[in-house]
Amino acid sequence: MNSPETQHFLSENFSDTIIASYAKCNGTVYAIPYMFDAQILFYRKDLFEDNQLKRLFYETTHLHLHVPQTFPDMDRIGAFFTQAYNKESPVPYGVTAGGAPLYSIYEWMPRYFEKGGTLGAENIDPEIAAAALEEYANSFRYADPAAGGWQFSEQAAAFSSGKAAMMILYQAHLSDHRQHYSFEINKNIGYAPIFHSIRGGWSLGISADSCQKERAMQFITWLCSNKNAIPYNVLGGSLPCKSAFESADFLHSHPWLLTALHSARSSVPMVSHGPLKQWVFEKIAGDYIHQCIKGDLAPREAIQAIRQKLTPYYTQ
Repeated sequence: MNSPETQHFLSENFSDTIIASYAKCNGTVYAIPYMFDAQILFYRKDLFEDNQLKRLFYETTHLHLHVPQTFPDMDRIGAFFTQAYNKESPVPYGVTAGGAPLYSIYEWMPRYFEKGGTLGAENIDPEIAAAALEEYANSFRYADPAAGGWQFSEQAAAFSSGKAAMMILYQAHLSDHRQHYSFEINKNIGYAPIFHSIRGGWSLGISADSCQKERAMQFITWLCSNKNAIPYNVLGGSLPCKSAFESADFLHSHPWLLTALHSARSSVPMVSHGPLKQWVFEKIAGDYIHQCIKGDLAPREAIQAIRQKLTPYYTQ
């Protein structure tokens, strides 16, 4: 994989940002980028730019209405756009949310990182993690009551139907629902990088035990190439080739892509270097985060349970 030919292929087809995030580890090439994904904020521009709503928000909070830059900002604005807290909101809910096990991790962890938390060489910080979880659980007051069991697809469907003012989601999951948007909603969607985005996506590699390495490499480099990126992505893929980011026509039909690329530049892995694997953490933490969202566990109880389950991985 780390041959000069592969290096040349990567430089011809992918940007340095994509190569660093999806192809290399410690400077060595191990895989070819296949699915690019980044969390971004989708929001209703028509609501944020409405002069009456801007005035009402200022009268209510003594702050100016703007695209949120932090999670406390988002929660404050989410409350304003939730009819249970503001009868004059034109939409039922301020946000979408996905509280199903595994999926809730991707909304809680950015809040944890925003507060200065880390995960990798050491277990999660109990105080920071509990504060982030309490904040996250409270944010469900501004979402559909069913959101505690939602996955990404339900979030995208709720936003596409016009039920919420804001949504944080991985950009690749929007394509499945974008065709269902009404024209009015579709033309009024805004996009912004999110704060402490968790890196997502896939890469394709070849097993060291493969007896067809050359043919496998031929297929991967054919699939993940500039010539295939646009037709593949139109069909629902998310190949991060240069051609997809440089085509005016494709960017016109997928206007969030450059925002997603910007978000990807500052994204971080969920678990940095250390003894813990991401899939292990997702499985352990996801259930307890979900229980907290349902109200079965207090935030500190959920975090204590997560830490106890993770301890063996740090004492081996």
